[in-house]
Amino acid sequence: MENTESKIPWSLTSSIDADEIEKRRKKIPLSCLINSLNRINFKNGDILFKFKHKKYNNFLTLNAKPQTCNKTTLECLWSEPFRMGTRLKFYELEYFSFTDGLSQIQVHARLIDYNDQVLIVELPECSYEIKLRAVKRHPCTEVSAQISQDGGVITGSLINFCAESFAVECCTASTEVNFAMNQAAPAHVVLIRNKEFLFSGKCTIVRQEKHPNTSILVFKPEKDNIRRMKSKEHRTERLVLSPLPTLIFQHPLTQKKILLGLNDISGLGFSVEEDCENSVLLPGLIIPEAEIEFFQGFSIFCRAQALYRISSEDVVRCGMMILDMNIQDHIKLASLIHKAKNRHSYIGCTNVDLNALWDFFFDSGFVYPEKYMHIAKQKDKFIQ
Repeated sequence: MENTESKIPWSLTSSIDADEIEKRRKKIPLSCLINSLNRINFKNGDILFKFKHKKYNNFLTLNAKPQTCNKTTLECLWSEPFRMGTRLKFYELEYFSFTDGLSQIQVHARLIDYNDQVLIVELPECSYEIKLRAVKRHPCTEVSAQISQDGGVITGSLINFCAESFAVECCTASTEVNFAMNQAAPAHVVLIRNKEFLFSGKCTIVRQEKHPNTSILVFKPEKDNIRRMKSKEHRTERLVLSPLPTLIFQHPLTQKKILLGLNDISGLGFSVEEDCENSVLLPGLIIPEAEIEFFQGFSIFCRAQALYRISSEDVVRCGMMILDMNIQDHIKLASLIHKAKNRHSYIGCTNVDLNALWDFFFDSGFVYPEKYMHIAKQKDKFIQ
């Protein structure tokens, strides 16, 4: 349980200087703090207590689980039971803290009592929220990472990510880690869950933290956009539908359900808008199964990939490409888009007008020259 300040999880640390942190401090009243602590209790989460040695000024950080709270006294259970002995009598409590991925809450509480199982503190009238980053960071589990650089390969686990960067933890005790990553050179990173590739791209190493048994590498993709196909002279027309459809998917890195509004759509892709602080679409990220809900009871499903993200004030616009979609869902999409372009046209899902369908395929760019070269010799079979 005992560790030094350098062992605090990366999600809780920041490279922001002291003056900048002071500018970002915001007072949090006791009532809001109690609500936050009860939310952490509801999710069985941890808070981090930071102790300072009375003589040598070194630090001790310990995790604890807050119990239900409705007054100024907070009782916590140690996350990992251990023999306290007389260790803490040489330390004084600096504060306890927790984070929501975007900001850190620091609480300068007064230590009342403790033993091997529990810790009791008195909460202050106000605490401080410090905004650590511009984009919220999300914890991840069960996502493996393969990192290659200059012919060497190491593996690790994705521990958290945001739409601009992500962190990978590698076990330095493993025999496979036999070379040091060169922070000045780019690395190629592949993220995988259940043998399915979710991301692959060249990344810059933002930071590298070395601990006794592990190493944490922070990566940032080199590009804010990727190109899956050659540039076309005439871009596929994107249409704005009314009412606006909703994109629904389980995020492949966090496994959380995400709902985003669609700005526009074509037969090949679509775009969505996200709040800057809570953006979750990393350029290059593959969404194995996404649902596009046009209205209650009418949806289509596809496999998609985030191609780019463009920031504008407090909004991020993300472009998505449709990688795969079954034929029935594609006919549904064709029908809606063709109807939006021409209210006198109609492509049904059962009684299909094949001429109208093929007109749409060519107009939308779904059948592009290279693809048509493969089917031209058998076009009679497709027309039947």
